[in-house]
Amino acid sequence: MKLERFQREAFAEGRSLTVIETEETGTAALVLSLPSESILFCYKANTRFVFRNQKRADGILLQPTDSGWQALLVELKRTVRPKSWRTIKLQWIGAWHHALALAGVLEVNLTPKVELMVGYHRAVMGHATTDPILLKMTIDPVVAEDQHDALVAYEEWETGQALLDDLGCLPFIKVALDAAGHGHWSPERASS
Repeated sequence: MKLERFQREAFAEGRSLTVIETEETGTAALVLSLPSESILFCYKANTRFVFRNQKRADGILLQPTDSGWQALLVELKRTVRPKSWRTIKLQWIGAWHHALALAGVLEVNLTPKVELMVGYHRAVMGHATTDPILLKMTIDPVVAEDQHDALVAYEEWETGQALLDDLGCLPFIKVALDAAGHGHWSPERASS
């Protein structure tokens, strides 16, 4: 692996890695406790790349497996709403494109399996919504685009499956953050 090709502040290595997002409203941090040494890439929000989709998730984790390196794309949000769901999906797609580019520079193979994660303090989706359109859950062919998007967001949040361009329908992991915006995730805790 050719990590020397990257600036040291662009990545971290280890079994306990932290994805951090800083906004005007505060900071969110999600600690990932991993079974093996992994690599986490995090870029400042104002860092620009050559991709058409300039959006990307807050963290791109590369984990070693027997068949290559598996990508886990992590997005942190204070509040997940139907209106922000499309942005989250665009951020995952942008992070996937970045993961492909990173793998090329590192000269490693990515596995076909991609994992998605969203860390959030509050979700105003699913059963927590007060939107009457979402509470009805009827799809009218004449429904406005934003209402249709809200219905899609509701359904994807409830099923834990997101349909992403270039990747298809993938399950995603939801991690609740505390009131301070901090959380912890490990594969062992997720399966219990």
